[in-house]
Amino acid sequence: MIIGIDVGTKSAGIAFLYHDGKLGWSRQLQFTGSLNERLAQLWSAMFEFITEGDAIFIERPPYVQNQRTHATLHQAVGVVKAAAMNFTDDILELTPAEIKMLFTGNGKAGKAEVQQVVKMQFGVDAEEDEADAIATAYAGYCKLREERG
Repeated sequence: MIIGIDVGTKSAGIAFLYHDGKLGWSRQLQFTGSLNERLAQLWSAMFEFITEGDAIFIERPPYVQNQRTHATLHQAVGVVKAAAMNFTDDILELTPAEIKMLFTGNGKAGKAEVQQVVKMQFGVDAEEDEADAIATAYAGYCKLREERG
């Protein structure tokens, strides 16, 4: 499976694509409590969903002006990567622009445009983080196809 993850500390998206590019399933995850509790919930979710041999693609957090928010998002990415390393070393971070370009053809696409393409391509009415995870998984699928020729 190809897994796309849109990492966040209050919510996150996770999507699974088959190696033929078809959507297996996707979810929007919600986290509550203190930052440490939310990071622990994120860690647990990764153990619930990731299996041996999956290829994992993570949306790299965009640059944000607020240093606290920036640091918190990178902590969440670290949690996801550390959990994923228990199952695979096939983990790659993709920039939001790279994901949007591969998925929509527009590297500056907004959330609504990503959701619209998800609906058109996969028939899913996805919430924002879930749609971003689907786009991330699809971008990962494109990257793998490119590598394998």
